[in-house]
Amino acid sequence: MKNILFSLIVLILSQQVAAEFTIHILNPWRADTSQARREALRLSGNSEVGHYPGSDMIPEGEGWFVYTYTTLDYGYSMDLLTFIGPDRWYGEVIYPFKLSIDSLLAPYPVTVNELWIMIPDSTKPPLVYDTPPGGKVINIFNPWPDNSPRIISGDNPPLRMYSREDICGWYTYQYPGTAAGLSNIKFTDYFQTKTYSASGMTDGPAIDLSLILASQDTVYILPRPFPFGAPSITATFPGRTGECGYRKVSGLFRDWIQDEVSFFNNPTGMSGGDTTGMVLPVLTEEGDFKPARDPSRTARNAEQLETWFKTAKFSDGSDNDTCLDIMLRKSDDGMWTFDSDWMGGFFMLDSFQNPNNKQYEDVRRRMHNFHFTMEMHLQFIYHQNAGLEFYFRGDDDVWVYVNNRLAIDLGGLHDRARDTLILDQMKDELGLVDGEMYSMDMFYAERNPIGANFMIRTSMDLRNSDELYYKETAAGNGSYQYDVWQRILTEGIGCGTTRLIDEEEQAQVNFFIEGPQFPQDSLVPLPPGTHFGGITTDPNKFRVTIDSTSITGLASGEYYIIFKSTVNKERTGYLTFIVPPKPHHLDILNDSIPFDQKQDAFIDSIFMSIEKDSFEIFAVIRDSTGNFIEHAGSAVWASRNEGILTVHPSATDPSRCTVVKIDGGTTWVVVNANGLKPDSVRIVADARPDYPLVSSALMLDSNGDNIPDLLQVTLSDTFKTGQTLTTAEINYRGSVYSIPSAQCSISERILHVPFTSSYGADGRPSGNVTIIMDVEGEQESHSGPFTDGIGPSLSSADVLENESTDPDIIFLTFSEPLHATTVRGEDQLLLIKSSGDTIPLDILAINHIENDSTVSVLLSSSPGRPLPGDLLRLLPASRGGKISESNGMLPHDLNLPVTIGFRAGAASIEHSWYKDTDADGIIDSVYLRFKRPIQISEFDSLRVQWGSKGYVIDPQKLVRTSDSSFSLFVKNSVVRNDQPLTDGFMVVGIEYKNVPGIIRSSFVTDSAAPVLVSATLHAGRFNISGTSAPDTLVCSYSENILVPGNSPFYLSNNKAERYRPVFSLINNPVTYIVGSYEPPSISPSENDTVWIDISGAVRDTSGNLQLNPANRRVLLKLIQEDPEWIARSGPNPVRLSISGVDIQVMPVMPVPISRYKATITIYDPLGNRIINSDMTFQNRYFQYYWNGYNRRGRKVGNGVYIAQVAVYDNKKVLWTNKINIAVKN
Repeated sequence: MKNILFSLIVLILSQQVAAEFTIHILNPWRADTSQARREALRLSGNSEVGHYPGSDMIPEGEGWFVYTYTTLDYGYSMDLLTFIGPDRWYGEVIYPFKLSIDSLLAPYPVTVNELWIMIPDSTKPPLVYDTPPGGKVINIFNPWPDNSPRIISGDNPPLRMYSREDICGWYTYQYPGTAAGLSNIKFTDYFQTKTYSASGMTDGPAIDLSLILASQDTVYILPRPFPFGAPSITATFPGRTGECGYRKVSGLFRDWIQDEVSFFNNPTGMSGGDTTGMVLPVLTEEGDFKPARDPSRTARNAEQLETWFKTAKFSDGSDNDTCLDIMLRKSDDGMWTFDSDWMGGFFMLDSFQNPNNKQYEDVRRRMHNFHFTMEMHLQFIYHQNAGLEFYFRGDDDVWVYVNNRLAIDLGGLHDRARDTLILDQMKDELGLVDGEMYSMDMFYAERNPIGANFMIRTSMDLRNSDELYYKETAAGNGSYQYDVWQRILTEGIGCGTTRLIDEEEQAQVNFFIEGPQFPQDSLVPLPPGTHFGGITTDPNKFRVTIDSTSITGLASGEYYIIFKSTVNKERTGYLTFIVPPKPHHLDILNDSIPFDQKQDAFIDSIFMSIEKDSFEIFAVIRDSTGNFIEHAGSAVWASRNEGILTVHPSATDPSRCTVVKIDGGTTWVVVNANGLKPDSVRIVADARPDYPLVSSALMLDSNGDNIPDLLQVTLSDTFKTGQTLTTAEINYRGSVYSIPSAQCSISERILHVPFTSSYGADGRPSGNVTIIMDVEGEQESHSGPFTDGIGPSLSSADVLENESTDPDIIFLTFSEPLHATTVRGEDQLLLIKSSGDTIPLDILAINHIENDSTVSVLLSSSPGRPLPGDLLRLLPASRGGKISESNGMLPHDLNLPVTIGFRAGAASIEHSWYKDTDADGIIDSVYLRFKRPIQISEFDSLRVQWGSKGYVIDPQKLVRTSDSSFSLFVKNSVVRNDQPLTDGFMVVGIEYKNVPGIIRSSFVTDSAAPVLVSATLHAGRFNISGTSAPDTLVCSYSENILVPGNSPFYLSNNKAERYRPVFSLINNPVTYIVGSYEPPSISPSENDTVWIDISGAVRDTSGNLQLNPANRRVLLKLIQEDPEWIARSGPNPVRLSISGVDIQVMPVMPVPISRYKATITIYDPLGNRIINSDMTFQNRYFQYYWNGYNRRGRKVGNGVYIAQVAVYDNKKVLWTNKINIAVKN
């Protein structure tokens, strides 16, 4: 576990954390007098949690709070705050240390996605850990295999648990507090529909874990019987495993090619868009529960849709179908997921050998099969208000039926399309009843060689497997009974196509066993009877009973009992159990011996030298073959001769004891435990002499120049009468230095030996010292090692080039390895300027650790920035210096300064911009200009963020344009070419080889000019006076523009005649009123070409003018407005004895009218309808000749008749008019 003292650091990075990131924080106001401060904690200051007032953290207990980021940028920083007062947003109190994600994660591997932060109090910087500091681990065997558990502590909200990858079926939660905070525990499923308590699967009394966790760090909770029984709580793994979070569902795939079943086959790629309504909304038994095309709708390229999901036979008798499995993964949020992106696309039939396996290139030029269908029939139980949902994303067609009713309709050729089915919202429409089983039928077609994608994500417990399952029952005396059951099928077994009903029956099965006792991959039959003492299979072949306490003859480990249907061997299932190792004997070890899990430690004797007074040993329990089981928690230690040795068991760990030497001699230390074979070890002890011995020794540097010059020896005792030191010999780096006692000094038990090294500076001196003594006329000596007692100092320092106002980064090399966590804090460096001024520098954070003695650090801003040529030294320990070397030594008062050098490498980007160089509307190039000349070889990586997506690009793709500038082609690789776009958010970042961990980033400015995306001309309508309204031109651009000049466009017709509109009015930057055309002899036509005139002052909101004469061309869309109409009649008045009356309807100006329709209705003076007829089309007008007779063939009398005429366009009435016709006979 790493502990990091954290300080502020803010770096701009463009990369993102790939997975979720969870942060636990101990509330710095946990002891505050304000209840609001104690019980609420919030994060703010970034886009995910919000900038104000932020987001609540979830309480865990004992002052700990937790928050999980779903998407996290390394550049995020955040504020920690609380509030006081009745209003939760009133009285903001902010923790003074800003938390930066980059600095929090910097010391840890990239795999770390969870941190625990302890804050001593609100005035102190935080301590950061990658594992819980002294926490407790709670494991539960998931009682809800169809989703995931959450833990509830007291009145706190449910907290997420994480699946254990090492033990299938188990979930874990790491509680950062103490055992006292775990006295009131319950569990709920992820969607909070059920509760598991001390009474089992019911909302009963809470589970008290505080007692067992007071003496243990980890607990395992196993529902017995599973899953409804009360919890069995142990401190060791109980040996039960379950579902591993994977579920297999099967689908029937059929391979197709061009010209078969009307499949659209398009090797060049095409997208036709979503098409809903292609299929009928209900599956029927008559249709074999397959989708049928809706005959009232046009199904593009799908006229024979019904045949897509029927198997075809080849001439050799083989079929075009195959059964394949799709593996769903269960995440910790209870969702089952399959995503073809995990596999690089949904290409399930690439290896299916059949005549239809025709393959095409994808966008990466890899060959794949893009033409197939898949059908899958699933079952689920509907639980109302359980949050059941089903999300799909993919291409091409997909239809999902629930209870035989269409629930997701994504037909047609399209790119990735998506839809989410929320069952509670559609329960009435789908006919769902709580607790009942229903079918979910999915039909999928891939028929377009552009891409193939398939993703489902659901909280539903979907199954189509016909696997067997078991029910567990406690049989008493610690044994459990497992009955095997199966769902009843409505028809024969098929690949994912079998429909099950909500009924079950006991299965008839054969039982088998596999595990460590048997050869690999072998299945051993278990016929009816008792096997291995504790496994009994029933004669009726549906039950197995396991009494784990009675099992004999099986090696320890995990075993599988597999059951297979006697009717259909494809229907299978399994259960697991553990044979625990059986304690056999004790084994004594000491910490200097490598611990072997598989065999005993063979210790002949332990020797205690004259200077050693004590040492520790410990005992473990092993089985008969030597496998480690556990530490001997009930060990009883004894010495066979307490006159030589005594043993002192540990007060906290009975498996350990301390052996203390009383006198010289040989004896045995024995360890016993109830029922186990004891162990013993022979110990040979040398008696301690009465003259001083070397207990320890440190080599020091008295003047801070890093050259060893003084050895400090700690003696075991003082020199007594008749005992004198004669010489001290130092063995160092292959040379022996003899120093007479006259040059040494002794104070009590401390001996100082002056020393002049022949080897110069050495930050890590080590060797041996021998003291030679005269003891009552006899020469005696004793030797011992000396270790490094020299504090750290700087060997070199280089400042990184920095032309900006950003904090400086300096590279430090120390005289020896050091504790990296101490290289931070206020005033830890002293900068000595050429003027003689000394300026303290704060180390904000370690930027990069190169090795154990070289780091780069981020400095705080200070009145004097470190410059090449300045001097730099460490703050001495006597003045608060905390930078420590690996032995804990601190900087000497006189540690020497070094001259600061210069390191080039992370050149800042002075300016960056993107352009559309060929004016086709697609950004194609990015340009970078650095503040100094630079080589491509200096770059380690190049990153570009365009919109919300990031890309890593090989720096070798940069093209030099000057000694400090480069261009980068980004079309297709970063910027898509399917939609004109000349404006967007872009950031570029460079990493450098010589300065790992530093990214120079720049926001890329827009230097791309706008182009046309579309142009639509609405032709002015002629009015009754014969004049027309002006034309209106509506344009769309690749970005927002400013108002252009009065004539910003050129047009060209199919005769290559160029003309231009002149605007009389510009309503806004995209809508223009046309005053005239130049030359006036040319009129616009459909599909004329339109482009921007470079003299027309078309510019975007950044001022980028379109100056490329070859800028993007678009085709003009011409919309003719409906004309004004007039009606006329004659003769009027009319004498029917002479002639009838001619009635005409025509447009004001001559225009084609064949698309229109006209009708006439004539009413007599009393209002009766006497004529109702279509008018006749006469090229330029509509006509009706009335001869004076009504619809019954009778001639009308005198009076005023009303003729009502109407003009239609596709049943829509455009114009009506009434004409009075005077009839005189």
